[in-house]
Amino acid sequence: MNLGIIGSGYIVSVLLDTLVNVSEIKIPSICVRNSSLHKGRALAEKYNIKNIYTSLDEFLNSTEIDTVYIGIVNSLHYEYAKLALESGKNVICEKPFTQTTAEAEDLFDMAEKNGVYLFEAITTIHMPMFKKAKENLDKIGQVRIINCSFCQYSSRYDKYLNGDYAPVFKKELFGGTLVDLNIYNIHFVASIFGEPKAIYYYPNIGKNGVDTSGVLIMDYGDFKAVCVGAKDSASDSFGVIQGEKGYIKIGSTLNSCENCTVNTKDSKDFYLPPEDFDRMYYEMKEFDRIIKDKDVKAYKSLCDESKLVMKILEKAYSVMK
Repeated sequence: MNLGIIGSGYIVSVLLDTLVNVSEIKIPSICVRNSSLHKGRALAEKYNIKNIYTSLDEFLNSTEIDTVYIGIVNSLHYEYAKLALESGKNVICEKPFTQTTAEAEDLFDMAEKNGVYLFEAITTIHMPMFKKAKENLDKIGQVRIINCSFCQYSSRYDKYLNGDYAPVFKKELFGGTLVDLNIYNIHFVASIFGEPKAIYYYPNIGKNGVDTSGVLIMDYGDFKAVCVGAKDSASDSFGVIQGEKGYIKIGSTLNSCENCTVNTKDSKDFYLPPEDFDRMYYEMKEFDRIIKDKDVKAYKSLCDESKLVMKILEKAYSVMK
């Protein structure tokens, strides 16, 4: 994969740190705004990126890249992904994928029309310990409760309280806790259990209309899932699936899934991942593999999940309109 990067923020730095360990992926180019050119130059120097663009058209029309990573403000994901797909590039778009289900459907249709791949960058479902949890699900019997929590006091929250709103706290930029943190909890649940029968969101709304924390409930009929996200307060983060014969616990934030406990009436097993790689390593390796192997089945599964999660997010987000 020859990957071109759009963006220069924190998540781009995390990705570039990760890709140092992924020899299959080369990074010949980065595209930034004129106002962020100094950041782009610093990243290019640090990670040996040859080409820096401030023109999106020139970047997308360049021949040195075949795939584009979009790591910019949430409200621009759809627009930039559409342009990249139209230019014949594969696209890896950061979460939240789009703002609506219709936008997601449109992008996937466009990817198919242009014969390219489109992925949502969501680490949870590619982590080894997430897969370990799924593998052991039958050991805990009938599932009754799923309880997920991703709560951390944002480094930008104090400024928010003083009226200085970072993009993640701006509703007009599709910010907020639901799409920034709770989305990992939602993917955790939806990837394993599919579409819920009903969705309820109870947000704590800040002074500018954005959700600074909130509780999402997904009703699956004979079991329920509770997803808690917060950027205005902190607690331990985890994901627990409770069954009649035991429970499975991810003992960390669900974007990293650092360990897995499987506790039944007969045994208690604790697992750690076999490798100590950054959380973005596994998703990037999988995207590269799917493209190279033309793994249609795996690709379709990821597409379907992204569409489902967008449907859940759209329903939940609607209570704040």
